[in-house]
Amino acid sequence: MAKKIAVPVKIEKIKIGKYDINYVTAGSGKPLLLIHGGNIGWGQWYPNIAEFAKHFRVYAIDLVGAGRSSKVDFSKLDLQRDLVDVVSEFIEKKRLGNFSVVGSSIGGWIALELTLTKSNVEKLVVVDSIGFADSIRFADKILSITPFAKLLAKTVLTPKRNNKNIEKFLRDVFYKKDLEIWEEFIDYFYDTMKTSHNLLFISSLSSFFGVRSEFRMKDKLPKIGCGTLVIWGEKDKFMSPAKIYNNFKLIPNVSVEIIKNAGHIPSIEKSAEFNKLVLKFLRS
Repeated sequence: MAKKIAVPVKIEKIKIGKYDINYVTAGSGKPLLLIHGGNIGWGQWYPNIAEFAKHFRVYAIDLVGAGRSSKVDFSKLDLQRDLVDVVSEFIEKKRLGNFSVVGSSIGGWIALELTLTKSNVEKLVVVDSIGFADSIRFADKILSITPFAKLLAKTVLTPKRNNKNIEKFLRDVFYKKDLEIWEEFIDYFYDTMKTSHNLLFISSLSSFFGVRSEFRMKDKLPKIGCGTLVIWGEKDKFMSPAKIYNNFKLIPNVSVEIIKNAGHIPSIEKSAEFNKLVLKFLRS
């Protein structure tokens, strides 16, 4: 998939603690860190990297358990140690200096946490991010039951290329279900699911009793000191922006953009509009 992106993309690995972390770089200029959602990996950013790389040195990381980084047992995942701390060390090891960050979904939560502890974050963009909602859907509560999630992963959502339920699962995050997507990205998603099932990752983030304590950030949001852009898909069925809009405003220096007719991943579904909004904010 990297070969199809319209700018040179270099795939690299770095050792952080016990993990091998996969990441890609492209472009030149000030550092821009991209943190994907779910366990999709850096490939989530395939419609964005070329545009961002015209103005920035892009670093798109595979989180622990995602893409081509080290695999983990998601039921034992420690969100702070295995996600936030690993990304923090990546920033230090790569000597990014002053940088900006774009985070989607769980990547948005990681970006929020990083911004609270690092003074070298110049600008923050969070996209349909975990950390703003006070409740979760009943379906996500059910998925928190690990044996049930494992059963689905082995049956209905077994990651075989001829199982069309996998592509339906991928497309479920979009408002437009027949959205045109690179075939290479669909293949990439299937390959990722074979080694690290997205449903099991989602299960590890959910709780039958509601939002996990780590994701209750209302008290932390007023402490974010850098300029922040919140981007949200108008039709995000996991976290409706209408229900949590007031929480966006808890961030002192925040701008909010709601992208119409987009679901949970507007960076793919409305990539041209998304790229324009992000670059305007980061370059202002």
